[in-house]
Amino acid sequence: MKFALDSRRMFRNVVAISVLSIAYSAHAEVIDIAWNEQSTFTKTAVVAPSKFVEVCGALDKGHSVSWRFDADVSLKFNIHYHEGKAVVFPFKRDSVKNASDRLDVAVNQDYCWMWENKSAQLATIQVVLARSKTGN
Repeated sequence: MKFALDSRRMFRNVVAISVLSIAYSAHAEVIDIAWNEQSTFTKTAVVAPSKFVEVCGALDKGHSVSWRFDADVSLKFNIHYHEGKAVVFPFKRDSVKNASDRLDVAVNQDYCWMWENKSAQLATIQVVLARSKTGN
């Protein structure tokens, strides 16, 4: 009887550890921007503690992206792109739960909106991007 109880406890512990492991490891991700017919992109994502989520896509000079997000935990946030080994940050904040602005695309690049969770709890973010052609 003791063996059966120990086996059940061990099984429950293995299942609990597996579920936590999946939840925490599966949420560092890069998501490709898929614009819909109205040139918008929306996403809800979960950011595990010590992990990040990036939403990335190619943008052309002469476009702009109105963006906003809301999170239930303060996150480190930036918009960036790479030029060789350098990283350029058109927008950067250290601890925010929400923000909104407009990115005017200055160069043809792959731009990324990135959220990093430095807290000890899961964070949920809701993101909305709206792309438009500027008059340039």
